[in-house]
Amino acid sequence: NYMYQVPELFKVPEKKALRLDDGDLGYVLRHMGRELPSTTLCVHCESMEISRSPLFHGEWDVLPDKDTLSWYEKRSPDYAETVSALAAALLARKFRARAYLVHTSAGLTADMLAPLLRDEQTRRFVTVETCPHYLTSTVESEAGLLAKVNPPVRYEQDSERLWEGIREGVVNAIGTDHCNSSFEKKGGRSEQSRVKPGFGGVGLLLPLLISEGYHRRGLSLERIAEVTSSIPASVFGLTHKGRIAEGYDADFALVDLEDEFTVKASELNSASDYSIYEGMRLKGRPVMTVSRGRLVMDHGEICAEPGTGRYVKRT
Repeated sequence: NYMYQVPELFKVPEKKALRLDDGDLGYVLRHMGRELPSTTLCVHCESMEISRSPLFHGEWDVLPDKDTLSWYEKRSPDYAETVSALAAALLARKFRARAYLVHTSAGLTADMLAPLLRDEQTRRFVTVETCPHYLTSTVESEAGLLAKVNPPVRYEQDSERLWEGIREGVVNAIGTDHCNSSFEKKGGRSEQSRVKPGFGGVGLLLPLLISEGYHRRGLSLERIAEVTSSIPASVFGLTHKGRIAEGYDADFALVDLEDEFTVKASELNSASDYSIYEGMRLKGRPVMTVSRGRLVMDHGEICAEPGTGRYVKRT
């Protein structure tokens, strides 16, 4: 709705859309803070001045092994995200507008945001999100270019810093950035120029967090519930969602914490015929899912009828 109130800002030719800069971001956040304080702006943090610079392109284009995740990571380096994330956080605090920093990928970003988020006013207006693939996959992933995504997966030290960010409260939300496609539409895994960014992952959100977070790193189940449910529901104004409590919708998952299984794309109830986690051994599997008090998944079988879902409005 806000886009219709300031149309002059958004009437940008598609080919020039990535030229929006921090001045444009500040303009939007300033108006949000004044006129729509309950609105939340989701921000993809990537400095286009860095990532799209012809100077940087010239350096990267001469590197060998272009058909790798590590080459793609260099096209959008960690500091391109960090510079943008710092600007978004500072502008959100300055104009008292809500910013939700989506799919944070870099440990450097967590390092630089940590001091800012110790400030209560900044925490009030800024929420940092990451995704399971940034916690569990790196440029060394056996999935190769199937794991190509924006922003790119990075290095083990980035993943570990993001896990620590979840524990200390710098990272307060986890989404999936779910982008379903077939292997054919993805473009396979062989040539960088053919492979599109993005992949599915929503079906493995809890197994990955429980296996890698709870079992391997000692992250509490309560914290996993906060970053996947209660905090995102609060940020986006989804009343009656995100908690198991009187007056809330009866939405919850029952998980067998000791169930070990090997990831197979064919068993994920997905339109995608591949998974970047194929062959990965995980411990902790949802066995039942309840939505609004109705059983919708029972031991891997979808038992809800089409049309069961309902649109949830913000408040």
